[in-house]
Amino acid sequence: MVGMILGAVYSLRLYNRVVSGNLKPYFLHKFDDPNGREVSKFIPFLFGWVTLR
Repeated sequence: MVGMILGAVYSLRLYNRVVSGNLKPYFLHKFDDPNGREVSKFIPFLFGWVTLR
């Protein structure tokens, strides 16, 4: 029960920080557009998803 309460408190706190814009700007450079290396790793997953659909 304590874990559920702590999980809810953590989730609400995280949601509040994201919605109210309390993120630190120096972390934003880590979320750039994907580079060629990331795209080359994603293409096989995309191909598999399309073929299994």
